[in-house]
Amino acid sequence: FNTGYNLSHCGIVLKEGDSIKIIHTVSSELSNIDGVQTENLDKFVRESVLNTLVVVRYKADSLQRAEIAEASKSYLTRNKHFDHKFDIADTTEFYCTELIHYAFMDVYKKDMFPERLQSDHPNFLGLNAFLDSTKFDIIINHQPAKKELP
Repeated sequence: FNTGYNLSHCGIVLKEGDSIKIIHTVSSELSNIDGVQTENLDKFVRESVLNTLVVVRYKADSLQRAEIAEASKSYLTRNKHFDHKFDIADTTEFYCTELIHYAFMDVYKKDMFPERLQSDHPNFLGLNAFLDSTKFDIIINHQPAKKELP
């Protein structure tokens, strides 16, 4: 599915007091920690590819969004390593969108992204799920403007 966006990673924004952090999961090939971890927003943005950042907000009230953030934080203590197989059915390890999928599952007690089951890869949740305008609003977009085709 071509979204028209240059995206490769995702995480959940956490506001803790005056600081903003991102909870995400990455491989030890990219980080000193393998798996679920937090990172200061400044570092996360600095290590992102220039002009690729997109921030979306789930269309729910602030209490529900806070519950999703808390659910994602609970995985910090569960020793979830990075899932190099990208298999959403295996919950022993997480890739980036899988972390978000299970945080939503913890809060809503159901699969909030069932459209993946209709794809050629039902055990994979792609980044395009977070660009679904019926579920998410884009609130920051650093992507270059899309060129119109002639």
